[in-house]
Order: sequence, then C-alpha cells, then structure tokens
Amino acid sequence: MGLRAEPFKVYPPIYELRTFDRMVSPKPPRTWKHLFLPEQLCNYGIPFYGIYLKLALEAQVAEDPSAAVDKMATYALKKLLCYQNAAPIKITESRALALLGPTIGVPLHGQARQNVKLTASHAAHCGYIDADRDCQYSFYPSQPIYALAANNYLQKNEDVLISCINTLTSILSQGQTGTGDVGKIASRIILLCAMNKTADDMKAAKKPADMKIAKKTMVNPVPPEHKSFPEPVPVTKFLETLTGLLADELPLGLINDDLKTKLFDKGVMFWNHFMHCSHRPTSESLLECMHRGLALQCRPNQEVFDQVLTVYLKQKSKAKLDKANVTFCGIQVKNRKDDSQLKMPSKT
Repeated sequence: MGLRAEPFKVYPPIYELRTFDRMVSPKPPRTWKHLFLPEQLCNYGIPFYGIYLKLALEAQVAEDPSAAVDKMATYALKKLLCYQNAAPIKITESRALALLGPTIGVPLHGQARQNVKLTASHAAHCGYIDADRDCQYSFYPSQPIYALAANNYLQKNEDVLISCINTLTSILSQGQTGTGDVGKIASRIILLCAMNKTADDMKAAKKPADMKIAKKTMVNPVPPEHKSFPEPVPVTKFLETLTGLLADELPLGLINDDLKTKLFDKGVMFWNHFMHCSHRPTSESLLECMHRGLALQCRPNQEVFDQVLTVYLKQKSKAKLDKANVTFCGIQVKNRKDDSQLKMPSKT
C-alpha cells in the first residue's frame, strides 16, 4: 500500500453472491390457480420486488396484489429506461436494448460500451468479466416483472417497438452476428408480439363485463386499468393471431384429429419472455418454465427446433399441476433468400 507500493488488485474479478431467485419458495406451485399469482411471479429475479409486494400487502399499502404490481411495473420500467421525468422519452440505443433485453434477449458480444452502460444504468446484470480483455459482458436474466414492464410499454407504443427493432438491426449489422442468429431474434420478436396481442385482445374482451359490474355497484364506473401479468392464453387463439388463420384452417402436418382436438380444447400457454437454454428441454424443465412465464431459445445447432413454447393440457376437473399434461410447441426458423414467391393469406 502507499505511493511506492506495487499495484495489485484489491478484489477478485467476481464475487458470487447468491441473491437471484432467493424469494422463490422451495416448493413449486401445486395448483393451476397458484401458478399465476403475483405473489408467485414477483418472487423470481432480484429479491426487491418480492419483498416489496409482501410488505405492501402486510402493511395494507396496496389494497390487493394487482395495485402493487402496477406500481412495481412502473418502477421497473423506470429502472430499464433510466428515466424519472414525465416528459416524452427519447429512445436511445441503450434504452432500446433495455426494452428488448428482458423480453427476447439480445446478443451484446462486441458491444463493450453498451455492456457497461446497461449494467450501470439499465437494470442489466453482469454475466462474467473477461480479465484478459479487461471487459465485462452483461445480460438480462429471467425476471417476469421486467418482462411485464417492457412488454406493456412496447404493446402500447408501437412506434417505440419499431424504433427498438431499427436500433437492434443497426447494432447487429456492426458485429459478427450471422443471418441464422438474426433470423432467430426476428422470430422471437414475432412470437412475442403475437402473444402480447392475444393477451391484450383477451383482456379487452373482458372489459365490458367488468364495467357492467362496476356500474351496478356504483363504485368507480370505469375501473382503473392496472399493468398486470397476462392470463394464460389458449393455444388456438395464439396460433390464430400468429398465422392469421382460423383454428380449423391451421396446417398442423401429420397430427391426427384426436390429438388436434385435445390440443385445441385443452392447450394453454403462459409466457412473456425468452431465455437461452443450454440443455435439451424435458417435461420437468418445461413445467418450471411455465412457473415463471418463460419460453426457450434453444442452443445453437439444436436439432429440429429453435424455440420451444410450453403448452399445458389443462383438464377442467383437475386443478393440480401434473407434468404428464405438459407438451410443447416447437418453432423452426428458416431464412428465405427470395420472398417474391411467398404467398400471403388474403385479408377479409
């Protein structure tokens, strides 16, 4: 120590502090109803949001979990955008990546400046430190509350979504990202937009009934709209939004009529963000993904599928979750060199 001492590193490059998912119960959700509770979903990720919700309900600061989730989602969005004022938000390069990071995941290799900036100011996490190159690599882990905040903002502001996509396109064109990886990123954006649109349509369909109830009780004729976790989405509605085709027109290949009927009658999905998966998915891991509203981006060179979406075959008579009812929707990404011969479904 001192001016004449030889310089040395005071701290090791990385400390492993096990704080992530610390609020998650060691006992997984047992029933269908418990799976989508805010108390369950807010516990995933950093401890702050789970603790905030717990204390808010105990102190009766929030009347119900939905009111607390609305405040937390607003706070999470401010953390992502690093923005506090009420003035219009300018979508910078960092803010675009911060909105896409918790939802679709974005590659940040070769973006040294952005890695530091996102970790310091936009709620990203340090994945690892490269001591040889004296740089860090950041990423956005699976946190449903951040995915909710980003999805809600992008769904309501289409111009922001377009700006984020343009920014990401510019960044990817500067690096060494191959066309295959770019296609997978585009696929995740399309899938997430379809899921958000489906969930939003389902929510809008319920509004008239909610307003009638409110008018009868003479309390808040127009109920306030809270930012909330999406409800489970039927497979049929998701596929109709994604393809623009009616359920009975969907080309499902070699699947037989009995399985198709079972899938359409009982199949439901629940996810609002993607994460990369380094292993081959199993029934257990797919059910765990549904616990936190997660879809999977398969590892490079994975056979058959590039993305995997958990599907649960829900039986009305059985509320208890069973891995035997877990299946999946596999997505294969293919890039076209020429779209001139591509036939689009006619609009009606």
